[in-house]
Amino acid sequence: MTGQEGRDLRDSLIARAQSRVELREGSGEQESAESTRRRCRKCKRTGHNARTCKEDAEMSTI
Repeated sequence: MTGQEGRDLRDSLIARAQSRVELREGSGEQESAESTRRRCRKCKRTGHNARTCKEDAEMSTI
């Protein structure tokens, strides 16, 4: 493989990867990604897990 062929292959791979990212970002896949985020077992909210859930702490102070 010549140096130019290597650069062309690299550029092609970079362009293909960028296209995949753009397709993912623009295809509404973000909404489906949101629905597949992990949720806390206790309160069913995203952003934390059952071990760090604040709902238990709130209930114990009442």
